[in-house]
Amino acid sequence: MPVNRRQFVKRSSAAAAAIGTPMVCSSRVLGANDEILVGLVGTGGRGTGTHLPQFERQKGVTVVAVSDADHGRMASAAKILESRYHHKAQQYPDMRKMFERKDIDVIGNATQVYWHGLSTIWACQAGKHVYVEKPASRYI
Repeated sequence: MPVNRRQFVKRSSAAAAAIGTPMVCSSRVLGANDEILVGLVGTGGRGTGTHLPQFERQKGVTVVAVSDADHGRMASAAKILESRYHHKAQQYPDMRKMFERKDIDVIGNATQVYWHGLSTIWACQAGKHVYVEKPASRYI
């Protein structure tokens, strides 16, 4: 015996009422990371002056590694993390070594404009999420 649309809706409504109220999902996903770990590439003015404090002021976000070809800038960024934010960050003169870390979730990319592309590609190939500001209108 075929069922028409009106009968289907009535039966479906009755079945839904018999089952009860639908379950409401929790606001927190079980198994999600409690903390997001960040590696910062480029520790000059933009990296240390803007990216570092912006990451650190977010609840649940910690910069755990810094990378720069300039060893002095890199050491300075690590010192800022230790004195202001009270934790240490590992230093990587070669960003690719930092990308190999399995515990780092996000890479903050504050490199020179001509390094944005390659460093972002390497980070993505390593399975990282990347925050990068790219001045595409000046450098292609």
